[in-house]
Amino acid sequence: MITTAIRKKFMEYPVIAAVRTPEDFEAAFHSKVKIIFMVGGDVFKCRKKIQEAKEQGMVVFFHMDLVEGIGKDASGIHFAKETLGISGVQSTRVHILKLAKQEKLVTVHRLFVTDFQALQSGLKLVHTSNPDFVELTPGILHPIVKKVSKEIPYPVISSGLIAGKDEVEKLLEEGASNIVCSDQKLWFF
Repeated sequence: MITTAIRKKFMEYPVIAAVRTPEDFEAAFHSKVKIIFMVGGDVFKCRKKIQEAKEQGMVVFFHMDLVEGIGKDASGIHFAKETLGISGVQSTRVHILKLAKQEKLVTVHRLFVTDFQALQSGLKLVHTSNPDFVELTPGILHPIVKKVSKEIPYPVISSGLIAGKDEVEKLLEEGASNIVCSDQKLWFF
């Protein structure tokens, strides 16, 4: 469930840090980002950094399909919320997003756009999952970002293969609300 405070964090700065390691978290702490997506790595190696991020007022999401050391089920999501204090979940799986909604977490439905059929199938799933955000990857598909942002009532996040300030600006112009990237130079956009 998206709160006004979390929505404000998304609006404060358009770039979201994609992190995997404690070192990635540390770099994010010294950047402009307000939102962190943990898109892999070991939750136990990053546990202290997750807490530190929260103490700094950052919002942390787990990509439940990729983060290691936590169950991909209702108990794992509950643990991540209650013990680690995450605010949201990313996933490609509708059932994970529905479990996260039951925990009143913010949800991001991640779609891999490999072709037109994958886009159409993904958009049908989005209507089933009813997420707070839709993440399109790879993010360099400017015309698709524009098309999808006009077709669905959810904010569109663009991610993957984004390199350079110009691409970030173009994606924002085309209707993306936020950009997820692991390129730390773009965390200072």
